[in-house]
Amino acid sequence: MDQQQMQQKVQQYQQMQKEIQELQSYKEEVSNDIEEIRTTEDAINQIKDTEEGEEIMVPLGSGAYIKAELKKVDEFIVNIGSDTYTSKKPEKATELLSRRMKKLEKAKKEIQEKIDEDNKKMQKLVPEIQRMQQQMQGK
Repeated sequence: MDQQQMQQKVQQYQQMQKEIQELQSYKEEVSNDIEEIRTTEDAINQIKDTEEGEEIMVPLGSGAYIKAELKKVDEFIVNIGSDTYTSKKPEKATELLSRRMKKLEKAKKEIQEKIDEDNKKMQKLVPEIQRMQQQMQGK
């Protein structure tokens, strides 16, 4: 074993660490998207049971809200992809959101599987690197 082989193993280990960090970041984004869908589904379910004409608070962002009066509670505008929007009944809107959430949950599971796989590979590299270091120190 020479210095170059050990450096390659160390670089491989570091590359896997970087990939795992990126995957964990992506997994966090997916988790946030899933939570946003859950919140949206809850909001749709609450609004569909609300009377037309009722006053609600609509979030504008950064903790700011505006009071608004509900005009239609049986129709929601939803993004169906590629920044294309359409009108959907509450049940259809929540079905669409549920399908999205299932896809995201599947993606999250696949990301976690890749993280687990990379962690196993890294665990195998550690003793190899340690053995190489000991052999080099023994020379």
